[in-house]
Amino acid sequence: MIIFKVSPAQTPIQREIPAQRTSLPIKIDGELNEEAWKKAPAVNNFVEQRPSFGKAENEKTKTEMFILYDDNAVYKGTELLVVGLLVSCSLFFVQ
Repeated sequence: MIIFKVSPAQTPIQREIPAQRTSLPIKIDGELNEEAWKKAPAVNNFVEQRPSFGKAENEKTKTEMFILYDDNAVYKGTELLVVGLLVSCSLFFVQ
């Protein structure tokens, strides 16, 4: 579980991000098409910073994030919907 706080000028918000352990192989190629990503719980319901600060994200430009980990690294995958175009990216962090 990863916990982070968002502290705008208003009351801080604390959210928990579920991290899923995996033993399945993950290829760092910017595509979230491996079985491990499909099994990972999605984090969504983000709020906008721009253009409408604090407003719930627009369905046409929504974001989903996934966190996986194994014995070697923590992996973050993100899917961004940009006015009908799906953009995926993946990152990994090694100990």
